[in-house]
Amino acid sequence: MALSGLSGVLRAGLALLAAAALLTGVEGCARKRVYGESTPTIAARVGEQIIIELASNPTTGYTWMPGGHPDPAVVTLMTSDFEPNPSSTFGTSGHHRWTYRVVGPGSTTIKFTYGRTWDRSPPEKTATFTLNVR
Repeated sequence: MALSGLSGVLRAGLALLAAAALLTGVEGCARKRVYGESTPTIAARVGEQIIIELASNPTTGYTWMPGGHPDPAVVTLMTSDFEPNPSSTFGTSGHHRWTYRVVGPGSTTIKFTYGRTWDRSPPEKTATFTLNVR
């Protein structure tokens, strides 16, 4: 059936559906950027995904842990995982990655501490990121 044979309401509905599919596709393909300790300030836009990647070796007992909670109106955590370096050696180091989705404008701080989860001593090191969203 040709589009000219469809009613105006049906054509408008199809146009709305096509627009929604395009918008969903744009958000589904949101740009992802990776940040490490050398990039403490992050500028982003709503809808983007940011990945924070920190070198780690959990087989030593040390791991990166969240050091607070970023503002959920600005950013939400999607995933957290450890990616070992390409090697067949057991106990290899790698990178801990946190993937966030930027959900609203504003500014927030994302903090991590590196230490042993059972140890009450001060952390071996910290990493702090300031996220500014337009």
